Amino acid sequence: MIHYQLRCDQAHEFDGWYRDSAAFEKLVAAELVECPVCGSAKVNRALMAPAITKARPERAPAEAAGQAVATVPAGAPAG
Repeated sequence: MIHYQLRCDQAHEFDGWYRDSAAFEKLVAAELVECPVCGSAKVNRALMAPAITKARPERAPAEAAGQAVATVPAGAPAG
């Protein structure tokens, strides 16, 4: 499935889910994608923000190997 942010010729924005980009293009060419606000079939893909995932922090070698890692709470005396 592919998610597109769409915009009609009247500048209404909406989104839709399609099997793939070819399926979307076929539906648009047949004027089967319509704006839910005004009903216009003149629809194009709008610019979308990229999906950015939060980077996972590097794990300590002991933790990566499945060994227990002891932690000391902030402000606690070490030792």
